[in-house]
Amino acid sequence: MNTIKTLLILCTLTMCIGCDQATKHLAKDSFATSSPITLFKGAVNIVYAENSGGMLSLGESLSDGMKFWLLTVFTGLALIGLVIFLFFSRRLDATQIIALSLVAGGGFGNLIDRLFNDGRVIDFIAIRFAGIHSGVFNLADVAITTGVVLMLLATRRQRIKAAE
Repeated sequence: MNTIKTLLILCTLTMCIGCDQATKHLAKDSFATSSPITLFKGAVNIVYAENSGGMLSLGESLSDGMKFWLLTVFTGLALIGLVIFLFFSRRLDATQIIALSLVAGGGFGNLIDRLFNDGRVIDFIAIRFAGIHSGVFNLADVAITTGVVLMLLATRRQRIKAAE
């Protein structure tokens, strides 16, 4: 196995999980009992929330048992599978490795919350810009979204090269 590839995966995973967990602890300690904080003329809002569903609270109305199996067990197994794929795939370029590592790191950050916060994920950032309002999210969600966008761009780049 390539040492640089291994370091790239481990560093990305560690930074994603570490930054995500540190900011969530800060949010819980500083904002759980306070009023929302508005920054940049209302464009960014710091508001503490705990989400028992998936992205954008999808699945929040499912039974606790179903949420546990879907959002904790299945997600955990999928993330382990993704990391195994990352380490053993020989067809990924550096951008794809970083992209999938961001997805895995963000996924593990949220999974840690579910395991140690009674099935809930801590969210604390909301964006309002040009009439668009996001849901409340966290740094793990940013890592996952960034990883997906990077993977789509890398895949598109590969298809363009193959067509030439």
